[in-house]
Amino acid sequence: MKPSDLIGFADFKIPFLKIPKLMSLRNTFNEPINFRLIDGTTDTVVVLVHGMGGDSRYLTQLALQFSQSTRRTILLPDLKFHGEGNQDRAVKLLPYQDIVTELQFLLDNLKNKYSQINKVVLVGHSLGGAVVLKWLLSQPKNTFQKVGLISPYLPEPFIVESKRFNQWLKRADDGKLLLKFPEQAKWGSEIEDYDSSYIKSCLPENLDIQACADLCSELFLFVSDADQILDVEKYKKYFENDGRIKLNVQRGFSHIGLVTSPQSGHTIGSILFTGTN
Repeated sequence: MKPSDLIGFADFKIPFLKIPKLMSLRNTFNEPINFRLIDGTTDTVVVLVHGMGGDSRYLTQLALQFSQSTRRTILLPDLKFHGEGNQDRAVKLLPYQDIVTELQFLLDNLKNKYSQINKVVLVGHSLGGAVVLKWLLSQPKNTFQKVGLISPYLPEPFIVESKRFNQWLKRADDGKLLLKFPEQAKWGSEIEDYDSSYIKSCLPENLDIQACADLCSELFLFVSDADQILDVEKYKKYFENDGRIKLNVQRGFSHIGLVTSPQSGHTIGSILFTGTN
């Protein structure tokens, strides 16, 4: 991985021919909620939440591996305003719009449609990790069986940004976050400008890991020593000796490589679903 390739776009290999088809439903405000679905044969659904800039398609490799190894249903939502066909490069929420509320609406709809599903596993990558934690904290205990965080962006009081973080993402004076996509990595629907309202809707306030651990049976954290965006040593400082969260440190994978590499996906799936690697 080149030092200049901060996010790891050299590892950005998506099995395009196997991407699940895009589906959609309408929320209570008649706004579209887009998602992808891989049907399973068990009573569990695994929800994979993507991070900043991209959409559900970049989690295809991980979704396919989870599906093939566990036979669980896999739900891949596109966070609001993200995904295939998006023409906006800047996103801003209106006062009534909320990221977690929309995800819960989608999950409730799925469970109503598939009556056999009664267990939910949440997995989030990057900003999606923060979204997953906020979602977890919004629901009663044991709503979610397990929670997996893959190189998650964490809000205060945790500081996990690397020294090179600002080369990938810039904070503007008005609270906006501006992503710096290399031209060769753009594919026409990436988001590059996040209003502060959007970020606020994604991040839990005053994150309490004890509260998170109390709400689910198991809490997992997957990071890599080669992540140039978020600092593995900072994660280790906070969580290496914390029995409330199961930390796994992988070697050699970039920030995006953690979810697009078959090798990393195998390790994550083995630990998350069987407790081995």
